[in-house]
Amino acid sequence: MILVAGAAGTVGAAVVARLLATDPRPRLRAFVHAEFDALRLRDQGVEAVVGDLVTGRGVDEASPRSSTPRTPPAAPAMSSRTNSRRSSTP
Repeated sequence: MILVAGAAGTVGAAVVARLLATDPRPRLRAFVHAEFDALRLRDQGVEAVVGDLVTGRGVDEASPRSSTPRTPPAAPAMSSRTNSRRSSTP
């Protein structure tokens, strides 16, 4: 199985398209942020998991060690993202 993280992005989508065009067709699992991207990929015969690498949501389900991908429940919207590189100044 081949896991493509960011499968809905420019590079990831190109990788998925290229792999889908190969013969024999490999087993693919896609990791995407949005459910509508997952649905589009599932229509193409790709296993898809919705998640977020920053929060870790969905990573276990996307792992090639997981035999059955599950779509996790939608996470609550975040009002702002924090950047761990920023230093707080008094």
